[in-house]
Amino acid sequence: MRAADDGTPIAGAAVSLADRFRNGDVSGAVQGGTETMEDGSFVLDGAPAGTSTLIVEHPDFVAVTRDVGVRPGAPPADIRLFSPARLAVRLFREDTNRPIRFLLRVTPETGRTTYSHTVVGEMEIDHLPPGPVTVVTYPLDEEWNGRPLRRSFKRRLELRAGESRRLEIPLRGGSTIRGRVVLPKSIPISFDDMMVAVHPPGLPAGQLASAADVLADGTFEFPMAPAGDLVVRLRGWAGDLSVTEAVRVYVAEGEEADVTFEPALSGLRGRVTDPTGRGIRAKMHIRTTGPSSGPWNTIVTDDQGRFVHFRSPGPVLWTVEADGFGSAVLTSRIAAADSTHEEHVTLRPEARLIVRVEDLAGTPVADASVSVAPRGVTVPYALNRQRPLGDGRWEVRRIASGTHSIRVTAPGFAEFSREMRFESGDRRTLRVTLRHVVDLSLSVVDEEGAPLSHTRVRLEPEGEEDADRAPIEATTDAHGAIHVKIPEGPYRLVALDQTDRLDLTGDSGPVEAVWRLD
Repeated sequence: MRAADDGTPIAGAAVSLADRFRNGDVSGAVQGGTETMEDGSFVLDGAPAGTSTLIVEHPDFVAVTRDVGVRPGAPPADIRLFSPARLAVRLFREDTNRPIRFLLRVTPETGRTTYSHTVVGEMEIDHLPPGPVTVVTYPLDEEWNGRPLRRSFKRRLELRAGESRRLEIPLRGGSTIRGRVVLPKSIPISFDDMMVAVHPPGLPAGQLASAADVLADGTFEFPMAPAGDLVVRLRGWAGDLSVTEAVRVYVAEGEEADVTFEPALSGLRGRVTDPTGRGIRAKMHIRTTGPSSGPWNTIVTDDQGRFVHFRSPGPVLWTVEADGFGSAVLTSRIAAADSTHEEHVTLRPEARLIVRVEDLAGTPVADASVSVAPRGVTVPYALNRQRPLGDGRWEVRRIASGTHSIRVTAPGFAEFSREMRFESGDRRTLRVTLRHVVDLSLSVVDEEGAPLSHTRVRLEPEGEEDADRAPIEATTDAHGAIHVKIPEGPYRLVALDQTDRLDLTGDSGPVEAVWRLD
């Protein structure tokens, strides 16, 4: 144990070993602890093998918590302790110089601890680790001109070891931003669940942001906005409306700025029916595609299959699903201020598939995951519904007619994939055999045992069900070895016009093998 600045040994530091940190807390000490000797060394006898958390504390240095690996013959841990930094923060009213009650949060970028306190006027935190820290203050129970004062402050500081820093924060009343949201009169929509946020440019939306709801008449107001260059952002989920727009404004200290949002909303209406034209009660998920992708919205048709949806214009992707019918995926382009765009969707009776998942020994794989989707379609909403039947079997419903990609995965097994074509009303079964993934380390040597580096090796599957599996190719490294993860099974090895066979059936890895070439 040594001082970080000059390497001086540190005696009398308390050292203990604990179970590895979980969720920021020590789960339980496993070693009583000791103290460092005059030369800074320490010995913890009986430490369990594996990864534990080492805790070092000394009144003159910053405490250290560090994960360490304990194993026989490992070199001794070399730990440097830093002299602590100190930070005093004072928050006061600029108009009266009166100290106020505020929330203080100091977060070092190194270390596990965030210092959070509710204080009045001033707070000093010692034993901070040197390096960058983020300071955030938020006033409590304060008003300015009869309005609640909600002006957060955030600053990043670089603290040096042994430094004492003082931060004075005057609280100002700020400026005012007023505005309104104007929606097309032809679209019957309210301002419920619409909000406006204000934040400095260059920061993620919401960070350091003040937020205000849009009132029933479409207006909003920020009486305590910070002065300077700002981003004013409108977000809305009013009914099925999804809109996000932003403008930049500059407002001087104590002045006012006006902002108007006029989002170009459009209407999408239509009907979902079966092949006979009868309306279907269906559920649709819709979102804007492209660079300005928005959140998914959900639409439900009425008993006649009709729907009306208002949203921002542009290209959209949407899925349609209903009980007993195959799901559909559609794309549309909605023009700006188009309140008459119509879509007619016809759903056909579903196909169903039962998938039985087992390993090479015929044992059901209980923790498998099965997905079925139209070829070339990837959307986060499941187009088909899967339910487990037990004994490694899954039933997949709502499959539309057409070619679908079937994918089966399970921990420790190689992925299975296949394409199948379905017709409306099909009832199909599929037996899937998953293979364990084998960690293969293969050393290729000549007849005298010398490694053959940079040699191309091909592993060709030879099982009865491997006709459609591509061979695996790899090149040996400087030590004549290749390390690959491959599905279990028999393989034909090919290298330098010579062949051999390798049977990995029943192996779940790792496997080490040597192939000697003439």
